Amino acid sequence: MEKWIGYILIFFGLCIVLYTGYNGFQVFIGKSEPIRVFISEPVSTEISQLPTQPQGISPDIIKSLQPMLNSLINQSMGPNMEKPINITIHFLILGFFVNIGFRIASVGAMLVRSITYKIKEVVSEQTIRQ
Repeated sequence: MEKWIGYILIFFGLCIVLYTGYNGFQVFIGKSEPIRVFISEPVSTEISQLPTQPQGISPDIIKSLQPMLNSLINQSMGPNMEKPINITIHFLILGFFVNIGFRIASVGAMLVRSITYKIKEVVSEQTIRQ
């Protein structure tokens, strides 16, 4: 009975490892999307929405600075940072699943393996009791 359970655990552990590898490969080549943990939201770049309005600056200068402000904020916080972070998190989670599958298969291998003892010399009962 232990051997059957061991073979079943080996099978399930290998299935977890193989499916995880397949999923990671699909994400790597771009056929599948990674888990979306980090979702970037558009950032408001209107100067009128800033908590403190600049004093002593003409509205024409503020309007001319608006495109530069938009480009700076969109470059640092835009969706181009979302995908690499999500892929990294996805592969970290896949690493945990590979580890779990390996552990399950290892327990199965321990159940399948027979334990044999080889005794080199015979010891009398008197030496054991002492």
